[in-house]
Amino acid sequence: MNLGPLLKWATMVLYHLNSPLSDARKEISVERMKQKLGWLGEYASDLDRWNQCQEVLDRSLSVINLHGLDAKTKELVERSRLSTEILESLFGKYKQVERQHSKGGFTRLIAATPTLCVEATSEVVGQAF
Repeated sequence: MNLGPLLKWATMVLYHLNSPLSDARKEISVERMKQKLGWLGEYASDLDRWNQCQEVLDRSLSVINLHGLDAKTKELVERSRLSTEILESLFGKYKQVERQHSKGGFTRLIAATPTLCVEATSEVVGQAF
């Protein structure tokens, strides 16, 4: 059984149960949400653990589908989490720079992306030129 979609649904419902002002709840009263879906709150900690397991499965399958299964698989799966964190951090930094230069747009700022990955010291800048 593929639990991924069910876990996503449950996570989304818990979010909306805990966020009465969310856009999706505009027409739904607190009482109605609790009456229909409130039972899910009892499983919040279990859902968190299941989501962690699903993340490991998803990362493992991604690595195995790309590289196959061998002695290096464990290391590649562990590094895959780190690479996701790095990518998320890079996008966060890019959005920060983009806000500072809103008129330039994505195309003009794309060349600046590698600079977000290093500490810009005078030596690094000198070597780059």
